[in-house]
Amino acid sequence: MIIFDWNGTLVNDMPIWYKSIKKIFELHNVNPPSIEDYFRKLETVKDYTKTYNSLGINLSKEELYQIYRKEYQEHLQGIRLSPGVKETLDILKQKRAVLGIITIQFGSLFDPIFLRLNLKKYFKHVIVEARGKSNIILHLCALERMQPQNCYYVGDTPSDIRQAKKAGVKSIAYLNGGYIPKDLILKAEPDFVISNFEELPKLIGK
Repeated sequence: MIIFDWNGTLVNDMPIWYKSIKKIFELHNVNPPSIEDYFRKLETVKDYTKTYNSLGINLSKEELYQIYRKEYQEHLQGIRLSPGVKETLDILKQKRAVLGIITIQFGSLFDPIFLRLNLKKYFKHVIVEARGKSNIILHLCALERMQPQNCYYVGDTPSDIRQAKKAGVKSIAYLNGGYIPKDLILKAEPDFVISNFEELPKLIGK
């Protein structure tokens, strides 16, 4: 079984994600951090709301999400698959792999893109607005009667790698074009690292 993160992994939405993040700061007349600075701060604080607070934005989680959702929603039509995803999914499906998605993304932002990109045929399990990814991964392993060591989780952030390792599955870090500092991802000690999706089928079974 191969389970994927969504934002910055299956879809190349980091520029739009960053526009949505910047909007929060712009509305409150605070200079936005760079993507690198944002993720370095997040790795230190380990909490989204507290990260914004430490950067000068004193809003609740719901207030932050409302601004983010509104801005992101305006750019849904511009979001595309990451390079090589379609071809890789075809290969994995031919190998009879069980495929899933676990993402913290809002369903209202996920569903239109997922349907437009015609991805439903590939995935048996799709979990959105996920909290506690490691527990969900283990739940899917139990549903499939599969040992965690036979499952892979592919994500682009250090927290994705930590959640995979906590669940006892094999972690694959996707370096999505340098948006997230590589040293932060490597510090999380992923089992594998890929720079493009064409590498993924070769890893399965190692």
